[in-house]
Amino acid sequence: QRDFIQAGAAGSCLCGEGQFCLCTPSIAVDAIIEMCDSNDKVLRVAFVMRRDGRGLAIVGGFLKVGESAEAGIRREVLEETGLTLRSLRQWCLFSSPERDSRRHTASLVFVAQVAADEAMAAGDDAKDIRQVPIEELLAHPQKFAFDHGVIV
Repeated sequence: QRDFIQAGAAGSCLCGEGQFCLCTPSIAVDAIIEMCDSNDKVLRVAFVMRRDGRGLAIVGGFLKVGESAEAGIRREVLEETGLTLRSLRQWCLFSSPERDSRRHTASLVFVAQVAADEAMAAGDDAKDIRQVPIEELLAHPQKFAFDHGVIV
């Protein structure tokens, strides 16, 4: 079944693939989630541990047909972490055909901020949530899924 925002919506593609279209690159939305104090100082960055064992990942997922990128990333963050973003800004597009082994995927990356003390709970395809202090990110490379280490 296709991944449409509107139930019962229909579409067509040249490849005839039933699960997702392979005619064009897929669009993903990802967010670097900054955990900030009351003065907006970034203390930590939130990542999800993927259920498939690929490692830490920036929070995000695939955009649905009929969904804006901003609505899509807010949905993905809420589904995977339970967080409601207090700020969001578009940052960069990563589009290398090799960045995701499943299929050619372009990722529109956002930078988002939430309060450092906001409660989180892993959901959807997130096995766990890890908040990594900025100093640790800089000093110790992490095992990231896909090209998320390059993005970070």
